[in-house]
Amino acid sequence: MSGCNSLVAQEVVNYLKGLAAGNEGNAWCEKFEASGTVANFLFKIRCRHVICSGIVLYDVTGDVKGDSIDLTRPDSYTDVKICFEIKHVGKICVSIKEIIYIILSVAKDARAFALEIDLSDDDIGRLIKAAKGE
Repeated sequence: MSGCNSLVAQEVVNYLKGLAAGNEGNAWCEKFEASGTVANFLFKIRCRHVICSGIVLYDVTGDVKGDSIDLTRPDSYTDVKICFEIKHVGKICVSIKEIIYIILSVAKDARAFALEIDLSDDDIGRLIKAAKGE
């Protein structure tokens, strides 16, 4: 369940991309490690908007970072949020509890499959996106 190419990390990135403001907003994984019930991660979220004349209205990149996050205690992170103030947009916040929820949900779904599929995590991610119509 570790690595930026894992299905778990890809799902977190997909969630963060939905929060990335602007016409060039994006998110990506720098580090994702899970061992036992502890996760360490660093995701980046970039909020960027360029108007038609090439002028950058805003460009902010922030870290969504968790060190030694105990996945068995999501309620202990209820008030832990990472926020970015974006000019012309306002505040964008990500809670650690939301990230834990995604990690646990994907991990549960992955354990439910008894099949061994000979595909890379990237290929599986593309197939899931295709199935969703993205």
